[in-house]
Amino acid sequence: MRLLIILIMTMLMTGCVTERVGGDPSLEESKKSKKEQAEIRAQLAANYLQREELKIALDEVEKALELDPTSTSANYIMALLQIRFKDKDKVDYYFRKAIDGPEPLPNAQQDYANYLCKQGDFKKAEKEFTALHKNPIYPNKELVYLNEAECYMRSRDFDKAEKSLRSALKISPRLVPALYQMTVISFQSGNMLQTRAWYQRYLDIGPDNPRILYIAYQTETTLGDKDAAASLAVRLRGKFPNSEQAQLLRGNR
Repeated sequence: MRLLIILIMTMLMTGCVTERVGGDPSLEESKKSKKEQAEIRAQLAANYLQREELKIALDEVEKALELDPTSTSANYIMALLQIRFKDKDKVDYYFRKAIDGPEPLPNAQQDYANYLCKQGDFKKAEKEFTALHKNPIYPNKELVYLNEAECYMRSRDFDKAEKSLRSALKISPRLVPALYQMTVISFQSGNMLQTRAWYQRYLDIGPDNPRILYIAYQTETTLGDKDAAASLAVRLRGKFPNSEQAQLLRGNR
């Protein structure tokens, strides 16, 4: 009896499959529109990319773009893949397709700006960051300012970097990476009182870091607070005994 039930179920399933195959060769995706199918393929590609399975990711995203060449998600994933393949022309092409449509992807624009900055194309990167600031649907504006500041620091434009960092901290006063960078910029500009204020804000909430501790030590040494400098030196040597900064401390004895 059980075998009969199994056989009947198998026949019913086979009948269903036969009917679906006859109606549409795409089987599992027969009831979905091409756009929906493309989004599914793009998501699969993103998952494979995350797992470093680049060949499979490329295959999936190519299928997505065959289904819907205008898919911003698929073009975005393809751009990220082309970064891995080091094909600059294709990176630009696919990022632009993800950004220039009627519904641009803010994440794609952020990644494109960061990519341009790493390539040393600072003017184009600045243009993308500016566009992101004007995008009302992008939720993490403080991160845009932070990434923009890092780009300005790469280009040695510290005035603009400071302006972007202050904008980030206005939105999120406890943004640790921004406090870190403000400490570094203030120290490099030689403003020790400002450096003191920034490193203290950083150390209140951020993890100890050998560079920050050494900057703090140098700041207090310059400002003449020997007790604070000594305390920071002990903290640096205790937590990061093998760091370059700890070695520098030994040289200052």
